[in-house]
Amino acid sequence: MDSGAGCAPLAARFPEITALDASEAYERSTKSYWSAIASEAQPACVIVPRSAIELGEVIRYIAELPGHVEVAIKSGGHTAWSSWKTANGGVLIDLREFEGVIIDRESSTVSIGAGDKWGDVYLALEPYGLAVAGGRVAHVGVSGLVLRGKHTFPDALKKAVLDGVSYFSEQKGFVCDSVLQFEVVLASGDVVEVSASTNPDLFAALKGGSNNFGIVTKLQMKTFDLERMWGGGTVTDTAAWPSLVEDFYNFSSAPDQNGTLILARVHTPMISGVVANVYSSNSVNVSPVLKKMAAVRPQFMSTIREDTLYEFSKEQADVNPAGARQLFFTTSVKLSKEVLLGSIPLYDALFERLKAVPGFVLSMVFQPITTQTIETSNKIGENALGLTADNSALVIILVAVTHQEKADDEAVISGAQALLKDIERLSIRENAVSNFRYLNYAYKDASVLQDYGEGSVDKLKSVSRNFDPNGFF
Repeated sequence: MDSGAGCAPLAARFPEITALDASEAYERSTKSYWSAIASEAQPACVIVPRSAIELGEVIRYIAELPGHVEVAIKSGGHTAWSSWKTANGGVLIDLREFEGVIIDRESSTVSIGAGDKWGDVYLALEPYGLAVAGGRVAHVGVSGLVLRGKHTFPDALKKAVLDGVSYFSEQKGFVCDSVLQFEVVLASGDVVEVSASTNPDLFAALKGGSNNFGIVTKLQMKTFDLERMWGGGTVTDTAAWPSLVEDFYNFSSAPDQNGTLILARVHTPMISGVVANVYSSNSVNVSPVLKKMAAVRPQFMSTIREDTLYEFSKEQADVNPAGARQLFFTTSVKLSKEVLLGSIPLYDALFERLKAVPGFVLSMVFQPITTQTIETSNKIGENALGLTADNSALVIILVAVTHQEKADDEAVISGAQALLKDIERLSIRENAVSNFRYLNYAYKDASVLQDYGEGSVDKLKSVSRNFDPNGFF
């Protein structure tokens, strides 16, 4: 049975939650991706389960169908390309009904549905003066950031995965480190609780090992007190780049526990400039380095202020709206001023080559993963990442491209990939090579999960065999 043929028996068995091509429910699921490219995929049908038990029944039924049925899972839909979570020609399971933020102030925890988005969570917590170490963009899905997609064993075991950088990574580690418990539907259809004390091997694997083990339907996270933050973004002239790179290097080498930053070069048809996003969870005692970056001159624009976590996440969402042909590509290097400076001529050359492409926007974004973040993560408990304090600080490099026409996809994709290759060659010359890859930004041809540290990949394979012996996921 091919993937599409599986939809007829599914519609007969689950008529109330199965949506076929051209129906309103089908369009709601397939046309609500952040990127227009992801929305082009055409699954044969969409399943919208209403509970974990019902989802388990669906999974059990699909597993018993003859042949192979391709299945993909959608939560927030923030993937920038098709065929990862879209099951082109197969079955798409949409988790949009798995919503609900339930706060337990006594235990300082919050229960979050897999279909929620981070903005929903922050708004629910805000009246109580609480927050979680979640995503930085309001319209990003919760479970997608924590788990981030499906990459199968063993072909994808080539690069490292890190699941979730937040505004609070210097003090809270990675987003996955703040998860206390998962509710998971296994390949058997069983619904299980997963925590440090119940199914601890699966718990560690889910925290950074991607979703090769089951479907997370709910998670519980630790909350902390937060009223307002300091931060925002500035846009300045490219002449400020060398001084901002120096500031970026100094902060990333010795970070303030309350701070975080993102530095970017941006080319649009109207402007070429530098964007510096700086934040501190302690608005009274802000890092001097971050204050210096916020005061850089000349400025075309500044949104620096005190505000809530939700408003900062909404600001990030507003500058990254849905609906365009948007794609992400990524690599990483060891912290190096030489690479940050030397990558700019390569970036400028790509923009010059493609600037005639209609609607072309090119951004190159630099984000640190400091040794303090890694140490904090390791103190919290076991995860699948395998990063140690011996690792030097790293820099995630995101190349983000936007354009209008599908006919230009090949030129834009090949150009972005060539830029990353050039940067990686530069990192070799500057002794700044890193095999680390941030899965949340990885293009669909990127391999993942190799550089986890000794024994980590073997553990992930073992957990996959135990909880998904037939390789359903």
